[in-house]
Amino acid sequence: MSGWVSLHRKVFENAIIKPKKPYTRYEAWCWLIIKANHSDNKFVLGNEIIKAKAGEVITSQKKLSGKFGWGNTKVRNFLKLLQSDQMIDMKTTSKTTRITICNYLTYQDVQTKKKSKTNRKQTANKSQTNTINNKNNNNNSNNSNKYINNKDKFKEEVYSVKNLDDYGKDMLDEFYIYFAEPTQNGKLMKCETFKTWSTKLRLITWSKKDYNGYFQMHKDKKFRERHNKIVEIPEEDTDPEGFSKFSKELSNELGRKYSV
Repeated sequence: MSGWVSLHRKVFENAIIKPKKPYTRYEAWCWLIIKANHSDNKFVLGNEIIKAKAGEVITSQKKLSGKFGWGNTKVRNFLKLLQSDQMIDMKTTSKTTRITICNYLTYQDVQTKKKSKTNRKQTANKSQTNTINNKNNNNNSNNSNKYINNKDKFKEEVYSVKNLDDYGKDMLDEFYIYFAEPTQNGKLMKCETFKTWSTKLRLITWSKKDYNGYFQMHKDKKFRERHNKIVEIPEEDTDPEGFSKFSKELSNELGRKYSV
């Protein structure tokens, strides 16, 4: 019997066929294959970033001992046996045991090739469907116009009278330029790539972060406009003792006395 089948990683979590401890060598080998990284990955271990390549299992002999239900000696002997038969490659440090499943990428390449064939077939089917529906797609060349319309609508929403009063034009300019930026294909704006979107809530968040201080400057300006208005004060209020009136009368009298 030859060939292979895909085995989901959750098989070891199935209540019906979940292996009981202690594991057999076969179950331990299957566990290593299933737990191996299917692509390059990295994770944090303590204060260190650990990088793992496809086909590698980053673990420890202590963890394997607890998982398999074996003693430390049995774990070490099992790993040495796999290594001697070139089923795995192993490197051990004070913190981790790095186990590499030999030929793991080869097995993955077989799956990748099959997936590629499936993807090509699906692409061909989609192309045929697009040809059949060509009449409905004749207007696809106007995608840029549709994008412009969306941009205008977004711009109108951002620069509403209320938003201008609440946040000021400078902050709205900053907000609009960032979220109206087109994607690589030019058909969507950045704001349209989010699963959920509320311009009102996004503006509130943006104003709280206030990256360049535009919102604070707008608030300060509004404060000055409200509280720094020039108020004209009647002259009698500024000169309660009548000093100005007396000064004028004295000046007039001296002028008459010493006039030629």
